[in-house]
Amino acid sequence: VTEVCALIDGSTREPLSNPVLRALGEGRSITLSDQTTLLSKAGKEFAISDSTAPIRSRDGDIIGTVLVFRDVTEERSRATQLAWEAAHDPLTQLRNRTSFVREVTKALPKKQHPHPHHVMCYLDLDHFKVVNDTCGHAAGDELLQQVAELWRAQIRASDVLARIGGDEFGLLLYNCDLDRATRIAQDFCDTIRAFRFTYNGKVFKIGVSIGIVPIGHASSTVESIFGRADTACYQAKQKGRNRIQVYQDRQIHSLSQSSGNQLRSRINTALETNLFCLHQQSITPTKPYLQQTEFCEVLLRLDEHKLDQQRLDNVSREGLMPPMGFLPSAERYHLMPKIDRWVVNAVLWHISHHASQDSITYSINLSAASLEDADFIEFLQEQLQQSNIQPEVLCFEIEESVAIDNLQQTIRFTNAIKQIGCQIAIDDFGSGLSSLTYLQHLSVDYLKIDGDFVKEIANDPLIFAMLTAIQQVSQFMNIKTIAKSVENLSILNQVQAIGIDYVQGYHNSRPEPLRQVEPAIALP
Repeated sequence: VTEVCALIDGSTREPLSNPVLRALGEGRSITLSDQTTLLSKAGKEFAISDSTAPIRSRDGDIIGTVLVFRDVTEERSRATQLAWEAAHDPLTQLRNRTSFVREVTKALPKKQHPHPHHVMCYLDLDHFKVVNDTCGHAAGDELLQQVAELWRAQIRASDVLARIGGDEFGLLLYNCDLDRATRIAQDFCDTIRAFRFTYNGKVFKIGVSIGIVPIGHASSTVESIFGRADTACYQAKQKGRNRIQVYQDRQIHSLSQSSGNQLRSRINTALETNLFCLHQQSITPTKPYLQQTEFCEVLLRLDEHKLDQQRLDNVSREGLMPPMGFLPSAERYHLMPKIDRWVVNAVLWHISHHASQDSITYSINLSAASLEDADFIEFLQEQLQQSNIQPEVLCFEIEESVAIDNLQQTIRFTNAIKQIGCQIAIDDFGSGLSSLTYLQHLSVDYLKIDGDFVKEIANDPLIFAMLTAIQQVSQFMNIKTIAKSVENLSILNQVQAIGIDYVQGYHNSRPEPLRQVEPAIALP
């Protein structure tokens, strides 16, 4: 029988025991494996289902066996294909979320270990929506496929890479310490930084924000692992995108539930009792004909000294918490619309009591949440009417990454703002090669060029050429340009040589307090 029926396990490739001898020896029916495979003399393989049963006499004695095989090659192939499809994303051919959750579950330790041996990474593509908005979903699908192929080539055979959302990926690194996982994640960032996606003649530069979580000590559930990874990824985005962030339970800017809830309560208290305060930084014109009007950016601070007795860690010596100390939590807990409205009211109050409406333009940063707030436009109109202030003294800044993440919404919002009579600026402009592509769809007055570019203009001829191109296109479109982070005379001379209209930075002015708002401001 062994010579005639060469049987192996199709998954392990190990030889299977002789079914006849087992049936005779055990006196019962035998089924070898659900992956039983029969090898022919010619080496061909057949997937089979098998059953071997003893044959008994009328007296119950075993007098032989019957061995039955059935060819199930086609059925098993279909089942294998269905199982594969159930565990993989059809677009990228990577594991899907359900399969990835199963893998993370298997990686959880049976007991708590002081030194984790596995690491999970949560990857979220930056600026993905601009590809969809500019070129359509077919382009977005092509981008996802190319990114998946890039990353697939960078992982070990034992690692698990999955697409777990629209533009979100998961990476499970088995038997990998944190230092090595950090290097792997950084390699992923570097790969995307160097990657250029081309579609129908358009070139896009994207990024990826990665949250890293060790799996081991205190990682009791899949939910907690995913939650920490998402928190770390969110922090990476807040720190500038296209970077990595390792989750740490006690880090200063942690967005964990306990610290987040505490800071959420403090933000609400600050809104209700006017403990926010405003600073201003001048935006200086470089051309004589622009000097007839003063221009400044409004900067928000939290006056920690006036909060309760508990001290917060991320506070300056002056007792003022900078925006990155509280804005990430404000965004996390959907408080940004309230904060934006507070700032608008505070600026209008300041103008009506302390400033000449004809001489100063105030530039106010707006969050993504306010762009999506259906009532913000109506709120702004009401406040302008009540204060009797001309709308053109207000300029609203929208960060480029926010603008391109939802281009259609940004177009509708900026058109509505312009109809009111206010001005619009795009902040941190130029961070992607796609910037000039979408600019033609927006009605804006100013471009605030990304400070990371500006700081390198004196040292990098390529950046000088890129900013020259931005200036030329902006001039053609009748859009004024503002160079951020002008920190010294060398940078100032370079941006003036290009023809930039305004400069902002410590070389010309430092932030200074705007007169504090006195009355409490009621917010919806």
